[in-house]
Amino acid sequence: MQTQKIIYAVMLALLLFSSTGLTAEAASGLPNSPEFGYGARVSTTGQQITQALALAPDIGLDWIAVNFDWARLWPNPDVEPEFSTLFELIGQARQKNLSVLVSISNPPAWAMTPSGPNPDTTAAITLRMVSSYHGSLLVVELFPGANTGRGWGTTPNPEAYIGMIQIARNALANQNLQAYVIPSFSPLSTTPSAGDIDDLTFLKKFYEAGMPTPIVGLRYQEIVGQPISDPAQGELGVLRHYEFVRNFMLQNNHRTDLIWITGFSWPSQLASMEEQASWVYNAYKLLKAQLYIGAAFFNGLTPSSPEEFFYSPASLVLADGSLHPAAIQLRRVSSSTGESFDTALAVPQIQKGIIKKHIHKTILKRPSS
Repeated sequence: MQTQKIIYAVMLALLLFSSTGLTAEAASGLPNSPEFGYGARVSTTGQQITQALALAPDIGLDWIAVNFDWARLWPNPDVEPEFSTLFELIGQARQKNLSVLVSISNPPAWAMTPSGPNPDTTAAITLRMVSSYHGSLLVVELFPGANTGRGWGTTPNPEAYIGMIQIARNALANQNLQAYVIPSFSPLSTTPSAGDIDDLTFLKKFYEAGMPTPIVGLRYQEIVGQPISDPAQGELGVLRHYEFVRNFMLQNNHRTDLIWITGFSWPSQLASMEEQASWVYNAYKLLKAQLYIGAAFFNGLTPSSPEEFFYSPASLVLADGSLHPAAIQLRRVSSSTGESFDTALAVPQIQKGIIKKHIHKTILKRPSS
């Protein structure tokens, strides 16, 4: 009974709180915006957070993404969840006019049902966060990598995931709150776990159910090769895997849906900062050139701690507060001061003849939520 009361309190708390900030219509990367969104992930346990957020606009960022690590921030159902650090970070981002994406991940055992994370409690968390920072928190990513056991917390279940997203969307709509609640999948790694489902197979279930997907998230757990590496060669883990997702969208008449890269980083094999910076420059140039990619979030803006559920050692702002050379390269891309871009990268071979046929008719009229 006590647990249920706390869950209800989470759902109702702060609904009277209103905040001013960016509007969904104006934020880059969203449907109805012609601008590409530059983002980076910020860890609530990271270092140099305040300094990094102060620098974010200067290196060309429009967005930050923050992870709500459920098991770490709400481990006990009989105690109120720990939102203070998360909310403080979002508040700092709002002061810098940065739009915010929050990712809910790592469900604790108490929140699990036989089919996956509890959808009502997930909706309650979503409702509290969006109501607290309405106008700044514009996108909620539910359980990135839900097509994998690690992302979903148990055997992936597309039907349960679809139902959860609908419940969360309805919770926001009932309170007249505007934010995108998006599905998010991970390309399978070179060593997938038993029970993991291919991301396209998962996405097909959304289409079969008639579920609107104005934004589809892709969270890369690992990337190999250069940004331009051809996915048609059959190597798993290349950045251009998004082309397969786009082709699948077109085949299913979802031409106006956008792809968001909600987490990616340079390959772990790149040891030098110069190589890493060059990789980031070429990756963002490539991603920006694809008109169907709304935004891309680098892992991460600041160094995180290894206990983070989506831990990544890469960071644009280093532990001593200095900038990684990749941050300078990101600024070059976002400010369009870099050298001219090879047009062959803008429409890679696997997409030629398909994108040209459809994208130009839809890019100026993107779907609303």
